[in-house]
Amino acid sequence: MPDSPPGRPRRRTALLLTMILAVLTAVLLIVFVLRLSRKPGAKVNLGDQEFDLGKDTLFAPQIAKHGPLIFAPLRGSITLYVQHLGADPAKGWLAFGAHDPGQPPNCNVTWRPASHDFEDSCDHAVYPADGTGLDQYATRVEPSGQVIINLRQSIGRAPPITQSPTQSPTQSPTT
Repeated sequence: MPDSPPGRPRRRTALLLTMILAVLTAVLLIVFVLRLSRKPGAKVNLGDQEFDLGKDTLFAPQIAKHGPLIFAPLRGSITLYVQHLGADPAKGWLAFGAHDPGQPPNCNVTWRPASHDFEDSCDHAVYPADGTGLDQYATRVEPSGQVIINLRQSIGRAPPITQSPTQSPTQSPTT
């Protein structure tokens, strides 16, 4: 009875062992990420940290005409409003959550075009057009005109104050 070539069984065994190790590595990696993400205070960021809205000169007129833009969860559970206030497309950009953190998750705020403000769907609290009282996110306009929103974390519940070079941090703008 002829023997099979000595290289074939070893090759199959090596291939099978490699596949088993790859599957085991993938399972262990998934378990590690899931356990890490469930620890209190853990910060696991698997998505983009910044959202590129697009060109300021394209979106500022649209927001002026139709109201702020709303985006379904961009990262985690953050539903986001992007607002532009003022005449200069390079300034006046705001981004804030569409949900009052003190309310249940199904309570969102909605834009009211007639009064230019937001209303909470559960307790009917009213928020101004700049989103004061809602979780705010940092925005910037790149030299190219791209509006960038930093989704890493909320920067508070009041919109950031834009300062002129002559203002101290405690002064509020006079305009």
